[in-house]
Amino acid sequence: MDRPKTAPRPPKPGRAQRAAQDPDVSPPSESAGQKLLRAARLLDEVLVARLKRVRAEARPSHARLLPYVDAEGTRLTVLASRLGVTKQATGQLVEELEGEGLLVREADPEDGRAKRVKLTPRGKKAVSDVTAQLAQLEAGLVAALGEGQGAALEAMLASSLSYLEAERRLG
Repeated sequence: MDRPKTAPRPPKPGRAQRAAQDPDVSPPSESAGQKLLRAARLLDEVLVARLKRVRAEARPSHARLLPYVDAEGTRLTVLASRLGVTKQATGQLVEELEGEGLLVREADPEDGRAKRVKLTPRGKKAVSDVTAQLAQLEAGLVAALGEGQGAALEAMLASSLSYLEAERRLG
């Protein structure tokens, strides 16, 4: 008698597959650079989740770009440099945030051909929300690490950023 055919069972996922599916599972022998990248992603994720509790419409772009806009306005090229992305990518992000009423573009008083990106009152409120939530996250991290390790982490991050910015300039 013929037995009905059943679909073969998929293999059980290995640790690497589980890590890819679950961001809380770290891959084996994660390097310092990988840990730093993962920490940045997690910080971004947690920050946006906290922002959504305060502002339902909050998105990652709010936390990434808005705090880099100066009070007197900032040129697109300067924003792109601060974010470490292309002028085109920054332009798209600015356009999106303009559409949400968080930013406006105005003529640059120093160069009539150039534009400056400025925060609207809603944009200023969003920056205030980002700053407050980030400060709470930082305070929680320092509390978890202890005062000494928190200060050491801040110093190491500052040194790391200096090194990486110099590397970026070298190309």
